[in-house]
Amino acid sequence: MEIAEEQYQQVARLFSGSAAERQADQLGSSQRRPPSGGAGLPRAGTAGTLRPLAHRFFIADSQQQAIDQARPYFEEAMKFAAPLGLMRLSQEQIDSVAQGGRPRGVALPTLEEAVANKVWLCGPPEQIADHLMQVEDKYPGVERVNLGAVMGMPAAVFKDQLTRFAEGVIPILQNR
Repeated sequence: MEIAEEQYQQVARLFSGSAAERQADQLGSSQRRPPSGGAGLPRAGTAGTLRPLAHRFFIADSQQQAIDQARPYFEEAMKFAAPLGLMRLSQEQIDSVAQGGRPRGVALPTLEEAVANKVWLCGPPEQIADHLMQVEDKYPGVERVNLGAVMGMPAAVFKDQLTRFAEGVIPILQNR
């Protein structure tokens, strides 16, 4: 249960661009140093060694069903994160989110865009596992991938999603 509570506290940080590539780029230019001089550790900034790659996920029988079910949580996360500067939005978009509603002419990020950019993983377990295996192949140094919920997702829904992940995705990854 400790893992579920820890991940439940995670805040969705970025919803645009390829999360894996953006985070790997950030890690590659990082100036952080490993503790104790780094003896025996990979060089500082190696993708996945100092920070995990992060995705938000929602599992359902189909990608469209997962998107439909996750949409309210995506939108709620935007309301929370945008005014804090945790999303790549223009000031006009941030103001729109803070005011509530969608004023005409102000385009906001959509869950479909986040799914297309692989920031949100929505779909059946096989699709989630396939993406994670692609990340593993593309970034062989990655040791951790953070899969979490967003603020506003009820604990019962997130616990159900963790169960679906444990029962549907992990066995596929273990049998790779």
